[in-house]
Amino acid sequence: MPKRIRQDKLRKIIQDRKKKILADLQQEVDKLEEDYRQEFDHGMDSGDVSVVDLLQSVGIKLVDIHREELIKLEQTERKLNEGTYGRCEECGMDIGEERLAAMPFAVRCVRCEERFEKTDIQGRGPTL
Repeated sequence: MPKRIRQDKLRKIIQDRKKKILADLQQEVDKLEEDYRQEFDHGMDSGDVSVVDLLQSVGIKLVDIHREELIKLEQTERKLNEGTYGRCEECGMDIGEERLAAMPFAVRCVRCEERFEKTDIQGRGPTL
């Protein structure tokens, strides 16, 4: 496939993922606002307050996860603009579009990632 067509496909994958994350993030923020409002709208016992606190902690963690993913996607977009996106950092081969659709900020092809994870689990550095 011509490089330009591949880049356009990869750019769309990144943009679609960013849109989804931003929508999810807005939904989480709205939910956190609602949970916070409910805390003050009616009297709650200590058990109710604990549940609301737990939900807010989980919500804040989810917001943080989304923020980290957005940062990775921004780095990915920069790589795309530089022309280095979509190539395995280990073997230099193109990373499959299916893998990039599932994980747009992947830096290794499936084969190299499996080898990396296997050696990482065994407590040693990756070997090629």
